[in-house]
Amino acid sequence: GFNPENVLSVRLELPDSTYPEDRQQAAFFQEALTRLASVPGVKSVGATTGLPLTLSLSGSDFRIEGRPEPEAGKEMVILTRSVSPGYFGTLGIPLRKGRDFSDRDKSDAPAAAIINAELARIYFPNEDPISKRITFDDGESWMSIVGIVGDVKQQGLDSDAKPEVYFSYLQAPAPTMSFVVRTVSDPLSAVGAVKGQIQTIDKDLPIDDAKSMQQLLVESSSGRRFNTLLLTLFATVAVMLAVVGIYGVMSYSVTQRTH
Repeated sequence: GFNPENVLSVRLELPDSTYPEDRQQAAFFQEALTRLASVPGVKSVGATTGLPLTLSLSGSDFRIEGRPEPEAGKEMVILTRSVSPGYFGTLGIPLRKGRDFSDRDKSDAPAAAIINAELARIYFPNEDPISKRITFDDGESWMSIVGIVGDVKQQGLDSDAKPEVYFSYLQAPAPTMSFVVRTVSDPLSAVGAVKGQIQTIDKDLPIDDAKSMQQLLVESSSGRRFNTLLLTLFATVAVMLAVVGIYGVMSYSVTQRTH
């Protein structure tokens, strides 16, 4: 569901003591994205509160305007996260319909949401979801669906795509986000420049979690690869024991028949 080639991910957590307010967090990440886009060799940048292959499902009060509330215990279970404009393009996640987020989707603008194709298929099978309104706080506030993007395996390569809703990070800021930076060559060669640009904004911020999306992809499947390796090892040992056993039986049979 995304293209991991030549993409660097950098996770950053803003301390509450320095950035206690939502507007401060949003302003920091907005400036950081602008600076990262100016780094030589960088093609595009984005940010998200949850990288692909790392998310988990959670229950929510997700509702669609004009439809009855779900029964207790049957709430819709979906994936949610905030992303910046340019996130989908940087990771190669296709925009199926509607529009991407823009810098106009700020806190004082009408709340916007982008859904994935799986959510559209399940909850809007015979209608156009664009401009439909959804809520996550039992109807206290509503957001309009402005776009539909392709499905991404957010929980691992062996997991099917789940319904997802994306928010604009300017309308739903968070103190912890991960930058995604697409480069023209080896993304790890840009780590120093990326860290330097971030620390020009705040030199005291620790930036330790930097890795390529290819590395993240490998890590996400490491458990499967270990299990496969273990299974292969056991199968090899079983074959060797079978060969030794067959040889022993045949050798004993030949010995018994030899005068």
